[in-house]
Amino acid sequence: MPKAVAVIYLHGFMSSEQAHKAKLCSDFLKQYYPSTVFHVPRLPDKPRQAIDFLEQYIAELQQHYCCCLIGSSLGGFYAQLFSAKYHCKSVLINPLVDASQRLMIYDESEVGQLQNPYTGEYFSIDVDDHDAVEVAARILPAPANQHLVLLQMADQVLDAQIASHYFQRASCIIEPAGDHQYQNLERYLSHVFAWLLAA
Repeated sequence: MPKAVAVIYLHGFMSSEQAHKAKLCSDFLKQYYPSTVFHVPRLPDKPRQAIDFLEQYIAELQQHYCCCLIGSSLGGFYAQLFSAKYHCKSVLINPLVDASQRLMIYDESEVGQLQNPYTGEYFSIDVDDHDAVEVAARILPAPANQHLVLLQMADQVLDAQIASHYFQRASCIIEPAGDHQYQNLERYLSHVFAWLLAA
């Protein structure tokens, strides 16, 4: 008997499981794919801890479900990493590509402690986090057709040109305007889930 399908949404840096895009996905699945399980774990703010957490979290779900991933921003980096590891499809929304370089902006030696505005928790980004992301990036295969990438090129947080070049061999939906939050994601949810859940 085939496994049931579980979609795992991975939120971005300094976000939470209450992310607006996660709610849009949850509501859409409840209406159109009610038998699909939807998980939105709260990811640790520190990348080393997030990667370690997801290693165990996804491995456990894989025992019971056929997993698919949706990741936004830094969650898009994580989704790419674990879709490669577990050979599953992923949808990446304004994904972070140059993760190690980007994290330098938040290094504790430059900014000290950070506070997640959604959870109120304090944390810092240190060399252990940089090392974890660098190791992960080095083992990533070239992007392939297991990814569907949604980019809005007016992203004010990440350089979408980097992502559009990096994912040029993947399936991409690219819009010239928008922002990092990815405006009007609901327009594409039918396409996203038809692609993600296709056998």
